[in-house]
Amino acid sequence: MNFYSPTKETGHHFGNLDQKMISHQKEIELWFQEAWQKYDAPITCSVDLRNSGFKLSPIDTNLYPAGFNNLSQQQQAHASDVFKQTIDAKFADCQNIILIAEYHTRNPFYIENIHCLHQMLSNAGYQTKLGLMTESAEPIRLLRPSGQPVTFYPLQYMHAQLLADSMTADVILMNNDLSNGFPDALAAITTPILPPLAMGWCHRSKFTYFEHYQKIAQQFADLIEIDSWWIRPLFEMCDQIDFMSREGEDCLVSKAERLLYLINQKYQALQIKHRPYVVVKADAGTYGMGVMMIDDPQQLRALNRKQRNQMASSKGKQGVAKVIMQEGISTYETSMQTHGAAEPVIYMIGDCVVGGFYRVHDQKSAIENLNAPGMHFESLSHREFTRCDSIDMTMNEKFYSYSVIARLASLAAASEQKEALTAPKIRRGQ
Repeated sequence: MNFYSPTKETGHHFGNLDQKMISHQKEIELWFQEAWQKYDAPITCSVDLRNSGFKLSPIDTNLYPAGFNNLSQQQQAHASDVFKQTIDAKFADCQNIILIAEYHTRNPFYIENIHCLHQMLSNAGYQTKLGLMTESAEPIRLLRPSGQPVTFYPLQYMHAQLLADSMTADVILMNNDLSNGFPDALAAITTPILPPLAMGWCHRSKFTYFEHYQKIAQQFADLIEIDSWWIRPLFEMCDQIDFMSREGEDCLVSKAERLLYLINQKYQALQIKHRPYVVVKADAGTYGMGVMMIDDPQQLRALNRKQRNQMASSKGKQGVAKVIMQEGISTYETSMQTHGAAEPVIYMIGDCVVGGFYRVHDQKSAIENLNAPGMHFESLSHREFTRCDSIDMTMNEKFYSYSVIARLASLAAASEQKEALTAPKIRRGQ
């Protein structure tokens, strides 16, 4: 595929968006304060952003972040303080927290993430135990990249409460995205679970999430008087797909044609000299699995067996029957160190941005999925985010824009969560 590179001309559009946000900073912060009165912010949230030079938008929002170890030490210390403020505001008597980890704990970088998260909670003053949804009766000790061990305890259920290493939880914090479901016993306990089980990937839909984001983005766009397209991706969905049997292929092609047409119409109207493309990805799940890019709908009919296999399953070998098709947003940013393609990832606890980093991939182009083997991370300065949600803050204009879009993304997840919790009783897991 041939794509045009971002130009100074397209960069000018983003500069205008930066300046628009800065000039409306007071109104924006007051708007967020009022918005958070209506919704319960996710306890943890990471937002993958794309800055194309003419457009800034979230491309994914994760409620079970697995990169706390990529935050700087200062950001981790700040996150610990925010955890304390956020949890105490909701659960004043909380002393004991069970942190439930992913079962694929043999990934040493994930172990480092969970260790950092454990340390943040411990430094906030909570007695914290790491729990695993496992049939093993014995603790499991796994190694961090440094070689130091981390101990995980099997979960125990007693009288509608959860225990790990004989400690009863006052609050349960999930760092397991529940792609494979969850045991009935976990759904039966009365202890608060953050995020709620209804927000696990066995229930959640990216398409539904972006519907919520579209509404939030439009409200925000009305506030500062911009076209909401500048801060959101166009998207479609196909919900009866079998990549191996080619069932649903006509849906994929027709939706891709429509998206490419709509993107091209915008580009022509705004004189943006980029080639439109579409990202096709599984409607549920994380870790960058089940993702492909196309700039011609007929490419979907010409997938080889390897490509079909890659698209047919997502995390935990879950079959893909639904896909979301998103407007492709190239990244304008490159690493200062390696010059590889880069995208900002912003981390939030509650309604506050606590830090972030760049995901960098030296072997990927500006239009490709950077969440892939070979990526590395470069931390953003703590200074840029120290007062990210304060009306009187001073910071780089670009990073203020990042903090605004990340908060919009988190607000959309909060809206999605509110709707999910008022829906009929959730389906049990495995």
